[in-house]
Amino acid sequence: MVLPSHPSKTMIFFSTNRNNRNSNSNTHISRILIFLFLIIGIASAEGFSPATKTNHLAQRNLRSSLISSASAAVSNNESIKMQKPTPKYSWTKPTLELALPALVASIADPLISMMDTAYIGRLGKEPLAALGVCTSIFYISFYGFLATKTATTTLVASASSNEEAKLVTSTSIQLGVAAGLSVLLFLSFRGPQCLGAMGIEATSDIFPHALTYLSTRCLSAPFFLLITVSEGALRGYGDTRIPLLASIATSATMAALEPLLMFALGWHIRGSAAAMGLSQVSGALVYSYFLRKRFSSSSGVKSKDADKDSLDQSMLTKSKIFATIVKANASMILKQGSLLFTWAYATKSAAKFGAAHVAAHQVALSFWMVFAYILDAVSVGAQILLSKARTRKSLDEVRSVTKYMASVATIQGLIITSIIAGLTPYVPSFFTSDEAVISQLKTLMPVLSMQQVLISLTFVFEVS
Repeated sequence: MVLPSHPSKTMIFFSTNRNNRNSNSNTHISRILIFLFLIIGIASAEGFSPATKTNHLAQRNLRSSLISSASAAVSNNESIKMQKPTPKYSWTKPTLELALPALVASIADPLISMMDTAYIGRLGKEPLAALGVCTSIFYISFYGFLATKTATTTLVASASSNEEAKLVTSTSIQLGVAAGLSVLLFLSFRGPQCLGAMGIEATSDIFPHALTYLSTRCLSAPFFLLITVSEGALRGYGDTRIPLLASIATSATMAALEPLLMFALGWHIRGSAAAMGLSQVSGALVYSYFLRKRFSSSSGVKSKDADKDSLDQSMLTKSKIFATIVKANASMILKQGSLLFTWAYATKSAAKFGAAHVAAHQVALSFWMVFAYILDAVSVGAQILLSKARTRKSLDEVRSVTKYMASVATIQGLIITSIIAGLTPYVPSFFTSDEAVISQLKTLMPVLSMQQVLISLTFVFEVS
C-alpha cells in the first residue's frame, strides 16, 4: 500500500471541498428565508386575505374608540373638578352667639311679669284676677305695634349703609314713642270701658283693683314701646349686648322697688304697677344712652356732607320706612286678629266664672310667657341670619338656615313640653295659696305643655 507523501495536504483538500459545499447550501437557505420574509411582508402590507384585512379594520376601530373613551373620561374628570362643591354651613355657633344674649335680654320682661304675679298673688285672688284682666288689655293694646320691632330688625340688618340703618332706627323709635303715647291717652280716658269690655263691671270686687293697676301702669306705655323698638334695631345691628344690659337694669329696678312699694310703703297693687313702670323707664334710659352713643360715634367718622350724599344715594327714605312698618303692623293684626279675639274672649269668659278663674288664667299666662320668650330666642338668630343670607342672594344659604332652624325649633319645643309637664305639680302653690286657684291651674298646665312645639315652630317660620 502506498501512503500519500503529504497527508496534511490531502486533509486540507478534503476539508476545503466540504466547506465550499456547506457555504453554498447556507447561501441557498438564506435566499429562501429572505424570499419567504418578503412574501410575508407584502401580504401584511397589502392584506393577503379578507380576514386579515378585517382584523386590521377592527383594530383601527378599537384603537379609535379607546382614544375617544379616554378623551371623554379626561373631559368628564376636568368638568367634575371645575364644578364647585356644595357648601357646608355650620349654624350652631352663630345661632348661639345671637340667641343666648337675646334670650337673657328678652327673658327679663316675662320673668318680671312672673315675679309681679307671685307678689300680687300674696294679696289675694281678687288683686290677682285684676292683674290678669289688665295684662290682657295691655297685651291687646300693644300687640298692634309689636311688628315694629320685627320690621325694624329686618330693615336695619338689610341696610346698605350705616346712615341708612341710622335713619331706620330713628324713624322706628319715633313711631314707637308716638304709638305709646296713643295707648297712654286711650287707656287713661277709656280705662273703665276697657274693663267693662273684658267682663269686669263697676260693681265687681275685681274692678277697683283693676282700675288702679291699669291707670298707673299705662303711664309707662311710651317707654315700653321705646324699649321694644330699640331692641329690634340693635338686633338688626347684630348687637345683643346692649339689650342684655337694659334687661339687667330693668330687672334690678323691678326687684328692688316692687317689694318696697307694695309692702313697705303699703301701696299694694298700685305699688306693683308703679314698680313695673319705673323699671321700664330705667330700661329705656339704657337704650337711649347707648343708641345716642352709637350714632354720635358713627357721625364723627364721616362729615355731614358725606352723610347727606349717602342718604341722597340711598333708595330707602323715611316715608318708605314708615310705610314698611305700618304695613308690617297691619299684616300682623290681620294674621293674628283671631289670636287677639281669642285672647280677649278667654279673659272675658274667665271673668264670668269668678275671680278664681281669672286668677288662674293670669298665673298660667305669666308662666306661658316665660317659656314663649325662651322659644322665641332662636327666632332672633333665624331672622338675622336669614336677612344676611338674602342680602347676599344665596339661595343655598337661605335653605340651609331654614332647615336648621326648623329642626332646632322642634327639638326645643319638645324639651320645653317635658319641663312644663314636670313642673305642673309644683307651680300653682308658688303663686298662690288659694285652693280654688290651685285647682284651676292643675287643669290648665297640661294644656300649656302640649302647645310648645307648635309655638316654637311658629316663632321661627314667622321670621323666615
